Amino acid sequence: MQPRAPTVLLIEDEEANLKALTRLIRRQGYTVAGAMTGQGGLELAEETRPDLAIVDLQLPDIYGEEVIRRMQVASPGTQCIVLTATGSAAKAFDCLQAGATDYFEKPIVDFDRFFQVLRKAVEIRQLKQENERLRKGTSGLDRLVGNSRPMQELKRLITEMGDFPFPVLITGASGTGKEVVAQAIHDSSKRRNERFLAINCAAIPEQLLESTLFGAERGAFTGADRRRIGLFEEASDGTLFLDEIGDMPLSMQAKLLRVLQQKEITRLGSNTPIKINTRVVAATHQDLPQGVRDGRFREDLYFRIKVMEVAIPPLRERLEDIPLLAYFFIKELNAEYEREVQIDSSAMNSLAAYSWSKNNVRELRAALTRAFVLCKGESILATDLQLGDGPRAPAAGAVMSSSSQSTGPSPELMSMSYRDAKEAVLDTFSKQYLETLLAETGGNVTRAADRAGMQRPNFRKLLKRYKVVRPEGSQTVEG
Repeated sequence: MQPRAPTVLLIEDEEANLKALTRLIRRQGYTVAGAMTGQGGLELAEETRPDLAIVDLQLPDIYGEEVIRRMQVASPGTQCIVLTATGSAAKAFDCLQAGATDYFEKPIVDFDRFFQVLRKAVEIRQLKQENERLRKGTSGLDRLVGNSRPMQELKRLITEMGDFPFPVLITGASGTGKEVVAQAIHDSSKRRNERFLAINCAAIPEQLLESTLFGAERGAFTGADRRRIGLFEEASDGTLFLDEIGDMPLSMQAKLLRVLQQKEITRLGSNTPIKINTRVVAATHQDLPQGVRDGRFREDLYFRIKVMEVAIPPLRERLEDIPLLAYFFIKELNAEYEREVQIDSSAMNSLAAYSWSKNNVRELRAALTRAFVLCKGESILATDLQLGDGPRAPAAGAVMSSSSQSTGPSPELMSMSYRDAKEAVLDTFSKQYLETLLAETGGNVTRAADRAGMQRPNFRKLLKRYKVVRPEGSQTVEG
């Protein structure tokens, strides 16, 4: 797949100049959109989100400086260059203060410099986008925290399916991280440099969902005062994530099926189909096969979206990942709020002893965020946590012995990168977790596995992985 050509928005009220500049800029490999008024240019910017806008200072409706200011709201991140009449350098300077990166006097004479400035502005735009992507997390795979067998299998599956353009259906309980998995699928594909857009199908009224997905022409319905580009069109060459697709109305399911079959959309109020190249990743917490049997979900759409399927394991099936998840979330909070909070072993005991039967990773993050805000010192204690319906002290038979000297991740560990810290966290917490379970059950593996909520063979594999030996005085480790 070829990289998307940078988009330039040209706002120029003289038609001859608009056409001439459009031809010249297109020859340089850019995609060009044009408008002859400030308001028209701003509406176009909101629809197309261009990399660069070239704005004439003297427009018939809105002065160029005001267009530059509004552009930062209509299309955040778009770089702006000003065109001004000869002798208006002082006014152009006002536009620089408003956010423009450079200006040129008309008529343009030095086109070598003009195209050099264009290329530089686009590079700045792309650099800012890359920095923002790095700030949010270098990859969706990096946010799939965990080293348990279910998570290893999940990551392997995502990596293998990444480059195939087929639809993917993500299933899993609420709070397991379906959007993170969808982002990881996008980041693992050749589409990673294109747009990833997400929509919750259950959160938008039925009458607005169609225009949101497919777009609408001006006047298509009451209140449609301008053309609206739909998410399918915006995400073309990229990925569109349809969350909670099980809640989509049947009438919309039929229209979505046609889009997936024909690979084209038609905006509301238009008869002209538009070809798209959008990969669809859908997710639901509902039982879609049951929905098909009940007549709530179309069978043909179900098989269309589940060409590939990913099932996210609930947190209770990967309890060994809790230390890594807790460390990851606290590190994010520390970075955002410039603190150095750690997790005390008593708090980690409570997290590991909790059932996590409902909201999974989402509930874990919420509990840690509350504790991060409420903790008095620089360590989160068990008393700072609120799990379930109220505060929860460490359960009887907590997973770490009270004599343990561990106080959670050390300052040295907290300063390490996430990747470097993985094994350190697992070695300090997971080994103690297993040793304590064996100590409490007298070395009986079957009872220890039951207490951990795991199958005995999987529990034995963990003992071998972390080189856990039976406690002194126990008669047998097998049980």
